[in-house]
Amino acid sequence: MAKFVISRNIKGKFAYTLYSPTGDVLLKGEGYGSKQGCMIGIHSVQFNAEDEYLYEIKKSKTGASSFVLWSANGRLIGESPEFKKGADLEKAMAFLQKTAATAKIEDATRRKKRVAKKA
Repeated sequence: MAKFVISRNIKGKFAYTLYSPTGDVLLKGEGYGSKQGCMIGIHSVQFNAEDEYLYEIKKSKTGASSFVLWSANGRLIGESPEFKKGADLEKAMAFLQKTAATAKIEDATRRKKRVAKKA
C-alpha cells in the first residue's frame, strides 16, 4: 500500500513524501509552515490525483522525465523524482492515480529520537 510520510525538511518546514509499497518515491510536496498545511496538501493530492488532466510531464536537459501534479485551481501540489524511462514515469503516474486517495498517512515528526547511551 502506498503511504504519505510527513517529515521536516532541511529548512524545518513540514513536507510530505508519497512512497510506493516498494519504498520508491512517487511524489514530494513543498515545505509547509504548519503540519495542518501539510495535511491540506496531502488531502489535495488525494482529491486531485485521479484527474489525468492535472499532470504535467517535464523533460530535463539530460533526457529524464518527471511530472508535477496541479490542483484544479492551478496550484502546484507535488513533484515526482526524475525517471530515466518514460515507461517508469507512466507507471508511477498510473499508480498515483489509483492509490493516492486511499494511501496511509504516517507522521514521522512524532517519532522519538534515539539517544545513544554512554558506556
